[in-house]
Amino acid sequence: DVIGRIVEKMTDEGVLAGDFTVDEEMQQVLEEMVVERRVAEMTYVEDRITDVLDWLAEGYPGQPTGPEKRRLSALKKQLAKKVFVGAEANALAALMAQWRGDSNTAAREAAEAFDDMLAGQRAQLSPEATALCVERADQWEQRYRDGMIRIAQAGRQMAAEIVRSGTFLDHPHIYQYLSLLDHRFDEVRQEANRGAWELRHNRFAFLFLSYFAAKTAINPSMAVETVRLTREEHEREMREANVRRMREAVALLGRLGVDYVQDRDSYQLGVGKRDDFVRKHVVGKLQELADEELIADLVEKALADIRRADTSRPGGPLLFVASGG
Repeated sequence: DVIGRIVEKMTDEGVLAGDFTVDEEMQQVLEEMVVERRVAEMTYVEDRITDVLDWLAEGYPGQPTGPEKRRLSALKKQLAKKVFVGAEANALAALMAQWRGDSNTAAREAAEAFDDMLAGQRAQLSPEATALCVERADQWEQRYRDGMIRIAQAGRQMAAEIVRSGTFLDHPHIYQYLSLLDHRFDEVRQEANRGAWELRHNRFAFLFLSYFAAKTAINPSMAVETVRLTREEHEREMREANVRRMREAVALLGRLGVDYVQDRDSYQLGVGKRDDFVRKHVVGKLQELADEELIADLVEKALADIRRADTSRPGGPLLFVASGG
């Protein structure tokens, strides 16, 4: 509401109409938005939008530079995505109908607020209704988390059974499974990590973990605008997921390298020169990533662990040599 009012009163050059004033309530909203945005990871475009909010919150000192209205209009479009649409609107409508008949006064109050929200109107909850919403949202989020963990556990158990039975597993399925290492829930990533370890004797586990460890950037063209997310928000989520997967892949490569030098005979990888293959896709890949800031700590540890195991191996090192067999 505040951003819309400001945009309406601003010229294309960023000048506010003489009869318009950012009052105390609007200033508070702007200040809160600035604080909230500054603590989050922002793209360049989002940072420039925040600069305009900061300028307005400070009483718009000096002359505008020109892009203020365009940036605020972009922000207004982003904020419009926070309304309820599609499946979310249907879910909220169903919840509203259910809570209207609830014996809890706070639930009935919240239902009335939901009605206003679905109509695109401003709504405010009492502390009691807010506490109830937070409590029930936490319960539902936990149910979702529990369900995702059970699915991940089933996947890990299936991976172990496939390996135990000797069933053929094609490489696209291994790729898809290892992609789960980017999941936002720690417990799901842990299960995917255990499943990846079950698959460690397959050469494609080496290849794809090496690939994911080195996938240091996302494809920006894939960060498209969606109903709920702006392009910038989608890009940020993709980057965060990619970093999670990189770190999991690096840690697994470290474990793979140590296990290989300690139990080489169990790794029948179906390649001509196993040592060269592992050296290239484990040690070599990790060495290439030594300067990547987001994973450098894990890379250093992984290389140190492998080197320690390799140099203390009876018969001499396998991986930290000029060539292998």
